[in-house]
Parts: sequence; structure tokens; C-alpha cells
Amino acid sequence: MFQQELGTTPARYVERVRLQAATTLLSQRQASVSTVAQLCGFGHPENLRRSFHKTLAVSPQAFAERFGVG
Repeated sequence: MFQQELGTTPARYVERVRLQAATTLLSQRQASVSTVAQLCGFGHPENLRRSFHKTLAVSPQAFAERFGVG
């Protein structure tokens, strides 16, 4: 039912929401990559890095450097 309504699996949806939260925090330079990983539910920075590479083809650190404000 979930996939029919939203066009994605529950796991991919959760990952997408977590990634959106992480990109917001990293672009605002509110916290380190390690802290962002914890705050957004990735648990470990490596999990955040894998998600970034899979979805955005860039590391969280490179994203923060390129798109960060401040």
C-alpha cells in the first residue's frame, strides 16, 4: 500500500527524508558530518557517506564545502 501511494518503499522513503535533513544541516553548517549522521538517524558517518554517494554522487564533506553557507 505504501509503495502504491508514494511510489517508493518505506526504507527508501525514510532514507530520502534523512538525507534531506542532512543536506539542510550541512548546507547551514550547523554541525559536523559525524553529528549530522547521528542527528539524522544514520547512526555512523559512514552510513551517511554511503547514502550521499549513492544519491548525490558526492561526499557529505564535499557537499558542505560546496553548498554550505557561512
